[in-house]
Amino acid sequence: MGRRFWVAIAVVIMATFTASAATAQDVDVAALASAARADIAAGFDDAGRANLEAVAAAETTAEGTEGLAIAMLLNRHLDESAFLYALAAERGPSNAALMTSLGAVALEMQAAGRPVPSLDPGAVVQLQRAALALEPDDPSIMHNLATALRRVGGEEALAEALALLRQAAEAEPGNSLFGARLAEALMDAGLKEEAKQALNRVFVADPASVSVSMANSNYFGGGGINPPAGMCSIDFRCDEVCPGGIIGRINYVTCEIENSSAVSACQAGQPFPVAFNCEAQMPRFGILIPGLDPGFSILTPWGSIDVLAQGDGRIDFKVRISGPALAGPLKTYMEGKGSYQPSSGELRIQGGGGVSLGLPATNNPAADTANSLGFGPSIRIHYNHSPGAGEPNIEPSIRFFRGKVVG
Repeated sequence: MGRRFWVAIAVVIMATFTASAATAQDVDVAALASAARADIAAGFDDAGRANLEAVAAAETTAEGTEGLAIAMLLNRHLDESAFLYALAAERGPSNAALMTSLGAVALEMQAAGRPVPSLDPGAVVQLQRAALALEPDDPSIMHNLATALRRVGGEEALAEALALLRQAAEAEPGNSLFGARLAEALMDAGLKEEAKQALNRVFVADPASVSVSMANSNYFGGGGINPPAGMCSIDFRCDEVCPGGIIGRINYVTCEIENSSAVSACQAGQPFPVAFNCEAQMPRFGILIPGLDPGFSILTPWGSIDVLAQGDGRIDFKVRISGPALAGPLKTYMEGKGSYQPSSGELRIQGGGGVSLGLPATNNPAADTANSLGFGPSIRIHYNHSPGAGEPNIEPSIRFFRGKVVG
């Protein structure tokens, strides 16, 4: 390991000089992105290529194309995202964010078994170097360049990757991805104890991180994390946050079980939750029943009132007032909902209204009565607005029943 260590030191110095000397002009980003786009497009059928070309013609800016690429990536349409990132980089060849994103997605394509010939790991390294030359202090680009170097392999590439990951993790010590990658690179370099320290630091910062969990599993067999004393003293405060009523007590038991599981997961160095949502929910369909729920509902010909008492003392409420009928089963209504916290005096109110179209299953009196009270089957369009929340939104929905009265 001694030889590898001194080789690493020498290469780090050389890599730092190389990276600082590199410029975006060293790589023809537009040409590389164009070649990558052609490679990616070849993997689509005629209809798929036509759709992508239509999108390219409709959105002509680099920024707009990047937005489409992000949307595709979030929905795990990897090939489409790679095509759009290549197009965006082709249109904005001096944009470091587009360059590093294209390189990162190209490596994901390779990992998924659909490599981009013009963007092999060596070419991605060049692309990431050019991006880092434009933004030399960006830890995300440092991480992406390090990832490409690790993919290239070899002692020199590993040493440079290790130096970059140290910089990235130092710049953002709470970033679980950077910390996990640093721990992996340290293990690759044979520095097991330092790797464990790096992994434990980032586990403390982000115990729910998937990246940390995978690094622990893949490189340490699940035994790389030793939580510090006191970290696993997890308390969801179930007795405080869970409300009353039978349903609230059931949720309390579930909360305690989850609390126990979180403690066990923490002690094992696995991801664990730090809270449990034990709040009672307003009924979308139906009513609140005292004793069963921690609240009550009142139904009247003119509307309804729902009130809930949460475990922390907060009172949630919803009031619905039926408006005049427009024509036949078509009716208007207004709705207000909010919460009041007695301990702080904070009051929140949200208002709205809409139109409801009753859908009686038959012409029997029960169905007619249900619709007259506003809890029969219906289609509604709801207008919703909160003071200070910006633009209101319109929410269409279909309600099959409210309560247990059906025609």
